[in-house]
Amino acid sequence: MTSRRSTRKANLFVIGAPKCGTTTLYRILAFHPNIFMSDPKEPWFFANHLSYRPIISRKEYESLFANANESKYIYAGEASVVYYIRDETIERIMNYNEHAKFIYMVRNPVDFVFSWHAQMLRTGQETLRDPVAAWSAQEARARGHRIPWSCANPELLLYRRMARLGSRGLAIEKIVPEENLLIVHMNDLIHNYERIRRSLSEFLGLEDHFPPCVPKTNPRRVPRWIFLNQTLSLAARLTRPLRLRIPSRSVSRFVHRIVGKTSDIVYHEERAKEFRSFLENELRSEIDIVRRWQTTDRTTPSHRPA
Repeated sequence: MTSRRSTRKANLFVIGAPKCGTTTLYRILAFHPNIFMSDPKEPWFFANHLSYRPIISRKEYESLFANANESKYIYAGEASVVYYIRDETIERIMNYNEHAKFIYMVRNPVDFVFSWHAQMLRTGQETLRDPVAAWSAQEARARGHRIPWSCANPELLLYRRMARLGSRGLAIEKIVPEENLLIVHMNDLIHNYERIRRSLSEFLGLEDHFPPCVPKTNPRRVPRWIFLNQTLSLAARLTRPLRLRIPSRSVSRFVHRIVGKTSDIVYHEERAKEFRSFLENELRSEIDIVRRWQTTDRTTPSHRPA
């Protein structure tokens, strides 16, 4: 009689927020010998409210952790950074695994807006290069207008809602038991990594076998050819159901040849300064809340990865 292999459930979730150092944290966690992190990093399985998710079936989702042998890996984790957006997503995860651990990362909400806008450009979801124009388009987009044809999830273009990092953190604290939630400020990850290593060890109940220094990530850039980038983004989603497994490095080389080099984001100095001042007033309450979770006074250098 053939014995069935027991299904391994994920029990560690990096739930966001995007552009707050989650990729760096994902690599830090994956480095630990007792933590298995999924590939892809972001399955988005529990984000039912989104129109497009890379993985939608429970069978395929759980197959991501098929190699997470419980005798070796105490934790099987993933890092879908859109999970923080809605309460029901967090509750859905807890219903799936009541013992799940959550890590939520934050940063200054104003910096987040600039970085998230750049990310939306890079992935072909956004077409407005000017962040002021993108911010101004939110009301129309919330009504279903002015949405780029290549945008799979229009909700992600609602920058004000995405930037509610503080409010969402408070809401998540009410849902998740204190012992199962760790909130990390990106500045602490960069400037006080030793403390973060200790916090991770204590939170997860593991010995500190995390990397000795913060792994490097790429600086934020945007494609020069927006239309072609949109087309490639759409093609990637359309071929996803075929389950084509193409090495990411091969894709990167191909896109580099076709699209050309990406460029650093350059904002008009005065316009960016005015918009930043506007955002600081608009997001004041969010900024104050996020500051509660920061232990390091230093701000994130502008050249650091977003």
